[in-house]
Amino acid sequence: MKSVNVIIIATILLISSELNAGNSIQFCSKLQPQLISVKAAQSFGYFRVHRMGRDASLNWSVTDPAVSYFVVERSWDGSFFETIAEVNGNGEAAYKFRDESCFPGYIYYRITAHNLDGSVTTSSVEMLHMVAKR
Repeated sequence: MKSVNVIIIATILLISSELNAGNSIQFCSKLQPQLISVKAAQSFGYFRVHRMGRDASLNWSVTDPAVSYFVVERSWDGSFFETIAEVNGNGEAAYKFRDESCFPGYIYYRITAHNLDGSVTTSSVEMLHMVAKR
């Protein structure tokens, strides 16, 4: 329904701009509307990070399982990320990874999905506060 609303609004704006420019518009009654199927973009269903002992556990899901692989990235400041792992896409909707090399402090994670069609989708950034165990 959203795409239909966008098409209608775009058509109204186009007609309005043509009329404001002094152009006349002729409508052809022989044209029939056609529906075009467009695949929705990949997105993450959820992305969660939580502490598991001295490690960080990452869990995520995708809306379309057509993923070649995921890149797991970590940052200490939330701006500059380093790749810490690649997880193969296996056609499933849910995935997990355990970061066993994290240190105390604030740690930021994100996941990048490399889809089979060549497109790339990046998750939101999730933060975890690791407290040093005594």
